[in-house]
Amino acid sequence: MKIGIITIATGKYSMYIQELVETAEDLFLCDHDRKYFVYTDCDIEQLGNFKGSEKIIKIHQDKLGWPYDSMMRFHMFDEKKELLGEMDYLFFMNANMKIVDIVDESILPKNNECGITSTIHPGYYRNKNPHNYPYERNYESEFYVGPDSGTLYYQGCFNGGRTAEFLYMSELLKSKMDIDINNGITPIWHDESAFNWYLIDKDPLVLPPTYAYPENCDGNEVKKALYEKNEGQDISALKADIAEANLIGHPFEYLLREISNPKIIQRNKNMQGGKIYLRK
Repeated sequence: MKIGIITIATGKYSMYIQELVETAEDLFLCDHDRKYFVYTDCDIEQLGNFKGSEKIIKIHQDKLGWPYDSMMRFHMFDEKKELLGEMDYLFFMNANMKIVDIVDESILPKNNECGITSTIHPGYYRNKNPHNYPYERNYESEFYVGPDSGTLYYQGCFNGGRTAEFLYMSELLKSKMDIDINNGITPIWHDESAFNWYLIDKDPLVLPPTYAYPENCDGNEVKKALYEKNEGQDISALKADIAEANLIGHPFEYLLREISNPKIIQRNKNMQGGKIYLRK
């Protein structure tokens, strides 16, 4: 089968391209043909040759600024639907994802009617009350979810599915995002709000949150990443993140006891979401 792995790596997120591709080559659906569709404004050639680099298909994408780099992802996918449509399955991963264990065919939604694979958000794994989920609650939004709807809350950093169904979802969410934007509405969690709205009444293949495990569970690892992956002039802006790494400890350690070791980790991830300095 042909597997397409999609990521958006504009601005500073380009520094993660090599690690994502190399770890995917080693561990992600290794029995199948894989291509990497990288939306970026960086010069891929300057990254040099590394394992899997010959499989990268660069799609030029200007940096849109936060939150549009994330919120407009369905527009990006829909714009290249003919190119992406050559694959049998498509999987989106945030650029700062790192595969750390074998990911096999169990992630493929072969028998699910909606054809989509989703990942439970680690922050809402134990919370079974949909009233507490951060769905879009603005009833004027196209992605409004009522207080009595929903059973799970999914993270936006890793999802995918059968190509036809994934591209259909992208086209629909693109059109609805345009309506919100034209009405001056920004969904509370942007693309993640749209993704959760789409799956409210559907049957996705659901993966545990160890497929989206925040790196900050190990304070030493996140501090190492902060120092190694950022330019010297940015270090002073990271003091709060470094302090947080000292304090947080292992907020999701229970996931490892209850489920398994991580399959995919989110690099440079904190409790509040992505890192502001990476969005500059």
